[in-house]
Amino acid sequence: MRKLAVLMALLLCVGLAREIELKDGVDSKDVALKGTIALKQFYGAPNYGETPDIDKVEKHYFLTLDTPLPVKINGKPQTITELQIISEDKYNANTPYTLRGRLFLGHSGHHHSKVLIAADKIAE
Repeated sequence: MRKLAVLMALLLCVGLAREIELKDGVDSKDVALKGTIALKQFYGAPNYGETPDIDKVEKHYFLTLDTPLPVKINGKPQTITELQIISEDKYNANTPYTLRGRLFLGHSGHHHSKVLIAADKIAE
């Protein structure tokens, strides 16, 4: 039984260590990532912080990863430690979660991390 547990742990580590390559901005496979949720605020429209008195404040959830995630973006290896979460769900800040979803590159003024996760399954 102990050998099986060690084998399962090794397989899990190997699976998490795979480098994810973002092609055309989206990874085609679902990933499961573990980390802690944080709620952050950013200035939004109309001027995204240039005029704080009139700019809208946007709130976004982020997942700080328990283990850094190796990715390849435009052929360059990088390590990701935090991702913005795109989801309709509400989260409890400062709480550990496991999120499952697809990764994609930030491409708008509303995206505040290099890599984001479109989360579709959540476990607290």
